[in-house]
Amino acid sequence: KTEKAAKPNKARSEAFALFKQGWGIAEVAEHLNRSSFQATMLLKEYIRENGITDPTAWIDPVTAEDIADAVEEIGKRPMEDLFERLNREVDVELISVVIACLENEGVV
Repeated sequence: KTEKAAKPNKARSEAFALFKQGWGIAEVAEHLNRSSFQATMLLKEYIRENGITDPTAWIDPVTAEDIADAVEEIGKRPMEDLFERLNREVDVELISVVIACLENEGVV
């Protein structure tokens, strides 16, 4: 393996360890010198691989419930519709984290 090929796996492993410890998206992004989007993508991988169904380690419970209610009402796609349903007040990245948990539950 080249040095470049190893770096994403190292960042992924480190992100997974940090998420397991309860670190938030912004904290992991800053620690790994990644964008919030990249940290969110890693979190979604972590959630999927570990079968996590509760997003409240990373998203406040009220927001998570609002997102879940919106998904139940209108479905998980298109994302823009969910964003609108949530009055454009909830970041699309957070919506996608809750969806990953709902997918693990088999709800969506």
